[in-house]
Formats: sequence, C-alpha cells, structure tokens
Amino acid sequence: MKALQFMALSRSEGPPVFFDFDGKDSGLVLPTLEKILPQHHGYSFCCWLRAESFSDPLGSPNFQPRIFSFLDKEGFGIELYFAPKLMGNKQLHHVLALYIASPGGKKSSLMLEEYSFEPRRWYYIVVTHNSQSRVLWHQSEVRLYVDGAMVQKVPHKYPQLLQPLNCVRIGTNCKITSSTLQLYRESPFYGQMGDIYFLDDVLTANQVKQLHSLGPSYDISEQIEASRVDTKRNELVDLPSKIFLHFNCRARVGKFYLDITPETNRDRRLDAKVLGNLNACSTRDVKDIIHCLGGIKVLFPLFAQLNQPLVPRSNDDAIDYSVDSKLLLQVLALLGDMLNKSDTNQEEMLRCSGFAVVGYLVQRASPQHLTSDTLVTIEDLGNKIQIPELLEKFYTDFLFNWHLWIYSNASVQWELTVLLCTLTKNNPQVRHSLTHSHARTVRCSASLN
Repeated sequence: MKALQFMALSRSEGPPVFFDFDGKDSGLVLPTLEKILPQHHGYSFCCWLRAESFSDPLGSPNFQPRIFSFLDKEGFGIELYFAPKLMGNKQLHHVLALYIASPGGKKSSLMLEEYSFEPRRWYYIVVTHNSQSRVLWHQSEVRLYVDGAMVQKVPHKYPQLLQPLNCVRIGTNCKITSSTLQLYRESPFYGQMGDIYFLDDVLTANQVKQLHSLGPSYDISEQIEASRVDTKRNELVDLPSKIFLHFNCRARVGKFYLDITPETNRDRRLDAKVLGNLNACSTRDVKDIIHCLGGIKVLFPLFAQLNQPLVPRSNDDAIDYSVDSKLLLQVLALLGDMLNKSDTNQEEMLRCSGFAVVGYLVQRASPQHLTSDTLVTIEDLGNKIQIPELLEKFYTDFLFNWHLWIYSNASVQWELTVLLCTLTKNNPQVRHSLTHSHARTVRCSASLN
C-alpha cells in the first residue's frame, strides 16, 4: 500500500510522452519554410520543456543549447536558446534568449533575463512576438510566459524576412558562416520536450493561463470541453485553426516525425527528419495502470480489512485484536491519490457508486477508526475531486452519511457538524447539493438522530 501511494505521489509533473534530446547530435530537421513567419498578427511557440543540464555533455565551453532555430543560409531569422547570464549576486544563471535578424535591419540577441531556469525541472514555456499590424498604435513586443504566468515583456521590432528559411531545426541549429551570423558549431538541446507547437497568432495571457491549467497532456489541436476551464467564455476553441506546426513524439514513421498540423491549416506537410540519437519516451502513471487492472474498485477490499486481527509472530503469542487507527488513514489517502487529477478513475468511482460502497464498508468497521485525523483525511480527499456529480456523491454517501458517524466519539461528531456548517455557509455548490438533490441527508430528523 505504501508502494502504491509513493508511485501515485512521485508522478512527474511533465507530459506522459516526450522527445528526449541527448545534447550531442540530436534534433529535428525541417524542410524549407516557404511561408516564412506569420506576418498578419505574429507567432506563438508553446512547449513543455525540461533541461537535463545546461552543460555540454561533450565538455565544450560556451554551450548555448537551441530550442528552435529558424534561419536562412545567410543567418536571417529567429532562434530561441538558453544562455548563461551572470546576475548581480555574481552567480551564473541560465535564461532564455531570442536571436532576431532581418535583412537590412539590426540583428540582436534579446536576453529574457527576468526568469532563471533550473535543470531537471519541467516548465511550460510560451514565447510570443506580435507584429505591429495587430495593434497599429502599439509597438511590437516579445513576451515570455512560464508556467502560465507572464514573466517578461520587451519591445522589439518584428522580423521582416524576405527569403524562405532553409536552415530550420528544432532542438539544435545549423552551422552557418556568413556576414550576418557565424555559427561554427551545432548546439543541441540536452533534455526533454513535450508536444511542440507554433501558432499563427499571439496567445493572450488568459489563454496561456488556461492552457497551463489543463496540464501537460492537453492537446491544443483537439476541441476543448468548456467544463474543463473556469471561464464564462471558452477562449481556446479557435486555437486548433491557428496551428502551423505541431510535432508529437508518437507520430513517427521511419526516420521522420510527422507534422500533425490540422489538414485545413496547411498547404503541405512539414515532416521533420530525425537527426542523431533522438528518442521518443513514454511513461505510465500508476493511476492508469490500476485502471487496466479493474479500475478504482480494486482498492475497495482494503476497507473490508480494517478489523482484521494481526497474525501472531509465533504460535505462543496471542492474537492482537486492537484497532490501528492509522490503517484507515492510509487507505483513504491512497484512494485520494488515485482519484487526484484522474478523470478516468473519478468517472469509474461515480459509475460504480464507489463512495456508497466505501461508506458501507467503513460503517461495518470499528468506530475507533473514526477520529479527528480521519475527518481531516476525508476532507482532503474531497478537495481532490473535480467532477461535480462525484463530489455530490462524496458528500451525501460518505462524508455526511450520519449512519457512518453515529457511534464515533462525541468530539468527532461535533467537528463533523462544524465542518458541515462551514461548507454550507461558504460553498454554494455544497449547500445546493446537500439541501436540494438529497434533502434527506441534512434534514433535521437525520441530524438529530
């Protein structure tokens, strides 16, 4: 049971499938971009990203790993990369930098130094650059969002590129020696990336926040359910029509990763060729594995074992019938961890009337299991439920099932009553579910009994 709980809690915060760049010679090589860059509104780059290290695995100095590099053979275009930056505290930090160069214009490396990145941690990165034509009286600017929040915005002219980009790579760069740019070496990214998106528009701050809240498994190209975001107007509905590049590590055929941009958004598919040792990784959450074994129901027999005596270590020892109050806490915590952020397990719990079953099994156990700590653990379990219908069943069939608590200590019953008053006073949803859908749960006679 402890092993299951540890696996449920130790799940990575990143996407379940991702590209793994080795930092030596790996990357994605795209065909020539005839469309160049979006000119009407601007562009947005979105990706879940984790840097394994900011040091070159081959030991070379001045390592500046590229996230993407969209250039022509003269060095005009844009690049996003990590760069070392010595801050005021004399410590070396690693920040994002955006290289921008246009024909006839001045090239620049824009240091986005307001946010410092750490190795071996997942981040949701969004970089946007709006063209001046979007808002005529506003200057073009670059914005950096990290984990759903804007951390920096810098005014900068939008690149005006005249020639097709024929040195287009993701996770590395080309060697270029020209009067504009000298890149004598490739600088591959060392780490992992989830789905890679380029959008033909500038995401708003609210859109970025919503995308981050949906988690690393969310696919922008799919239509979103309005119930999954807390907003009166769904601002993500139009995003699939604005994708102009999308790569997922599962979409691979031979030595190519397929461009899975929606068909209506493109003239031709820009499949990327694998460069070097680029691997596709897939992880499995224990919450998904338990669904394959029969679903959340496989945990229910644990509640039936609460009153089982401990087996004596020897034949001479007496059977121990004492109650271990921590056992119920562990089982409830495990159930909560398996339900947390798992729509599949929560829907299965609703379908099988899970909380009614759990309430019945706990009611058959000794009331000594029902302590103040048990009440706190149950309340925490309820905070992990996102489906409204299941939350209603949690309140009516389990937490405020009076038959469950009638033989518990008087102080625990008092704490339960205080909790009921607090929830119904501060949470209209709870008050409605308890007093309308299941009025029998909180009627005066039930409470008095």
